[in-house]
This record gives sequence, structure tokens and C-alpha cells, in this order.
Amino acid sequence: MTTPCPAQMIYERRFAEEPPTRVAELMFQYHVTLREIHDATGISTGVLHGLRHGHHRMKRDNAEKLAEFFGVTVDDVMRRW
Repeated sequence: MTTPCPAQMIYERRFAEEPPTRVAELMFQYHVTLREIHDATGISTGVLHGLRHGHHRMKRDNAEKLAEFFGVTVDDVMRRW
């Protein structure tokens, strides 16, 4: 049995009680920050923060930008968890 990396342990512990949003999953999977996404998409860091924590609803235009950034479908980005 292999020991998970520290980042994986933090991720699993943080989301043990509350499932992560799709934005949080993608950020973890691709190792990107809010600032990097903002710089590439123009979506404000405040909106991205809200999307990451499930405080904002995903708008279609933001979903399209995020889908292009992550190289996934819009439906995949819109999936809550």
C-alpha cells in the first residue's frame, strides 16, 4: 500500500464532510490557482472563489471559459459533484 502525497491527504481531509465542487476538483487535478485561471479567462478571482466553494452558481459564459481552460466539456464544468 502506498502512502498518499501530502496534497492528496489535505484534499481528502478537507472534503471528507462536504463534497468538492467541480471547479475545486479541476483546480486540484490540474494544479492551478485562482490567479492562473483569472489571468487566462478573465473571470474575477472573487467569482472563482465562490465557484470553488459552491457559493456562486455557474453561469454559462463562465462555464464555457473554464471548459476551454481545462480542456473539458461545458457539461463537465457545470456538473456540481
